[in-house]
Amino acid sequence: MSPFGVLNRPGSENARRAWQNRRMTPLKMLLFDLDGTIADTERIALGVLADFFESRGQPLSHSDIEALIGHPWAVVVDSLQKKYRLTTTPSALEKELLVEYRSRLGKGVPAIPGSVAAIEELSTAFRLVVVSGSRRQDIQRVLTSLKVDRYFERWFGFEDYSSGKPSPAPYLEAMQACGVSVAESMAFEDSVPGVQSGLAAGLRVVTVGPEPVPGQHRPPTPWSIRDFREVNVAWMRERFEK
Repeated sequence: MSPFGVLNRPGSENARRAWQNRRMTPLKMLLFDLDGTIADTERIALGVLADFFESRGQPLSHSDIEALIGHPWAVVVDSLQKKYRLTTTPSALEKELLVEYRSRLGKGVPAIPGSVAAIEELSTAFRLVVVSGSRRQDIQRVLTSLKVDRYFERWFGFEDYSSGKPSPAPYLEAMQACGVSVAESMAFEDSVPGVQSGLAAGLRVVTVGPEPVPGQHRPPTPWSIRDFREVNVAWMRERFEK
């Protein structure tokens, strides 16, 4: 199967037919999640968390890891602080973890294969924005490290939404701020909360990569890519404008 082959998940064909039956409006804007979609930074964040709790004799469980994927630091920290009854406050814990996370980002940010080249080319035909649960300064760190920041007209982060993913608010509020409709837009997402958010906003969603956690299943969508190595303007036009 090619890297962008559609996965055979239950419901995928029904979803495809529903979107095909809708009048195809030319795409104007592509909305990208960041962590796990453009950059392999979720692995870095999970490493920071795992090391922190391991050093305190409280290794994270599989269920903890499942719950962390796709959620912002503030939500993750609040949940773990309560579960493990840490004496430090959630805000202090978040600051401590972010110091280490940003230090590791400074050593290099791994890109999802093909994402940098795809972003550069797609920016010649579409408006690009980032819609992430990370804080804006961390979005900028990652985009700048990958040297793709200039291709995005805006990035929206944790501070910008009335509620985070899986709520549709991040995508709806980003589209409203950019003056585009749902029909003119589509999203790239990797996590369960992210896909749920995009679908709830009414967007066409391309899922990126394998399921983030074994046994955790994203909602089915008609389009799924292994990575971005074969994604370009022609690929987009073929699938979303014909």
